[in-house]
Amino acid sequence: DLVLLDVMMPKLSGFEVCRRLRAEPATKDVSVLMVTALDQSTDVETAVEAGTDDFITKPINKTELLLRVKAMLASRGEPGEAERALSYIGRVLQGL
Repeated sequence: DLVLLDVMMPKLSGFEVCRRLRAEPATKDVSVLMVTALDQSTDVETAVEAGTDDFITKPINKTELLLRVKAMLASRGEPGEAERALSYIGRVLQGL
């Protein structure tokens, strides 16, 4: 499963939604890609601390978004967290 979160949602921030997804056993392993207009290094740090798998800023390049989603979904079959991260990075760099 994959969740795309807009960090600046009306009532609940994407950061908080991500924290809640990670806190629930049924959704803790869902891939999360945050999409936001925020672009400060502290925003990325907050996203990582909340548990996001990736972070992309607006305006969104459609090709980059599709590339990241495909790479994220393809790397889901890797056994461990480190392996998934390495697989994801490799797939993004290869354009998969």
